[in-house]
Amino acid sequence: MMVKNRLDMTIDSDHAISHLVMDLLVFAHRGEAAAWLNQPGWKHVDSSFHLNLYMHASDHKIILICGEGRTLALTQTLLAIQFLQSKYEIKQLINIGVAAAIQPAYELGEMIEVGTVYSQGLVGGFEFESITLNTNLSSTCISTHQRILNQDQRSEFESHAELIDRELWAIAYAAKKCSIKIKSYKYLIDRADQANICEWTKEHSKELSLKIYSAYDLIENNTDFSGFQVREAKLNQKNTAVTLVDQLKQAFDLHVSKSQQDQLKKLFTAYQQKTKLSDGRLVDRLKKDLSLMTQLQPTQQKKQRTKILIQHLDRALNPIKGQCYDQAKRLFNSLQSDKIKFGWDPQFEKDHISLQASLNSQQDINSLIQQLSELKYKDWQNVLDGKSIDV
Repeated sequence: MMVKNRLDMTIDSDHAISHLVMDLLVFAHRGEAAAWLNQPGWKHVDSSFHLNLYMHASDHKIILICGEGRTLALTQTLLAIQFLQSKYEIKQLINIGVAAAIQPAYELGEMIEVGTVYSQGLVGGFEFESITLNTNLSSTCISTHQRILNQDQRSEFESHAELIDRELWAIAYAAKKCSIKIKSYKYLIDRADQANICEWTKEHSKELSLKIYSAYDLIENNTDFSGFQVREAKLNQKNTAVTLVDQLKQAFDLHVSKSQQDQLKKLFTAYQQKTKLSDGRLVDRLKKDLSLMTQLQPTQQKKQRTKILIQHLDRALNPIKGQCYDQAKRLFNSLQSDKIKFGWDPQFEKDHISLQASLNSQQDINSLIQQLSELKYKDWQNVLDGKSIDV
């Protein structure tokens, strides 16, 4: 028995488009999506879940308005994916919306593609796992469980992330669980310090949506970027990164392997975008960075110096990862020995711990058992959640 509804009729009239590959665009608010929905061709999609879904058949796009906050974002996105996957192949999920910039390197009016998203814990710290959307991007966002409207609230997050929103982590979690590729673009409208930002956003929703649409269209269609500052889309990034690698090899007396050169290219490009410094000024800044220079010693091998530089840049771009690394070292250093080594995922995305042991006697086995008994898995979970541990 065929159940007729508006979605089914759309499918019939467009020659069985249910076999098409579709992009799913997810917005928190209808106002953010207004510039899309005001264009001809969008039709409401009926579903048994009463979702706010709209489809543009010829553009192969579907829009979901998921609502504000992590709970609505998670449930609505999961329901939409479940409903749509019975009819279409979802090529990718694209989250588009506004966010607050809490780092001065980012300017209001920029469209930022997010690299990694975190989730605020209900009682401080971080909840659940971080989710990496794009390993080539350094930009970080934290999804909070409440609106951040003043500087006191904002200060809790300034050392952990660069952007603040309400929904991205939940949307990304739903996509990850359903094995769907996800991207997120955030248009920066404030500094998370304006109590009236919600009212302002509603009053200017039409104008704001047009700006979001224009910035997104520039990225997706690779058109001229004049008039917009869109990160991760600068010209000649590859050549600039190679030049920086060569300059730093000379400045810091490094030996760079092929794999390290690939790492440095990505890190240097991201670091330059964040600081907005030219090649020469970027090298000068690093040479004056005391936290880096105190780690680099003339007696070190060139390969070791390169490793130190990579770790320094990675931590500068990903402060939360750096804090997790420090906590992990504190946790495991007291348990390690010449014969027992602990390891973990350097991206802190997986919760497993690796163990390498060299056992040559019963005493070695007893020592291993003793050291493992002193390891509390709860401490490791706290490291992954960004919480402090007592060692």
